[in-house]
Amino acid sequence: MSRSIPSAITKSAGAQNISGASPRHRRGLRYRLHRKDLPGKPDLVFPKHWICKFVQDCFWRRHLSCKHACLPKSRPKFWLPKLAKYVETDLHTQQALETLG
Repeated sequence: MSRSIPSAITKSAGAQNISGASPRHRRGLRYRLHRKDLPGKPDLVFPKHWICKFVQDCFWRRHLSCKHACLPKSRPKFWLPKLAKYVETDLHTQQALETLG
């Protein structure tokens, strides 16, 4: 494999494909990807509208009423603290973003 091919693959391609960023852009919504200057480094940021979007599924977000937020059967001692930390981090990130406006 050529060295130039892996270097052409960007990390932002995943966020664009998952979140449907191209249709948003076609509708005139301008966005930035992975803003490092914001808490939590949001996947999509719409600066004009002051909106941040994190691309994560229900498994990581731990939505209470969602069937996809189930606990894996293997290694619960590993998963319980890990998933609890994700929820805690999300809460702190959300509070930090709200204080910024």
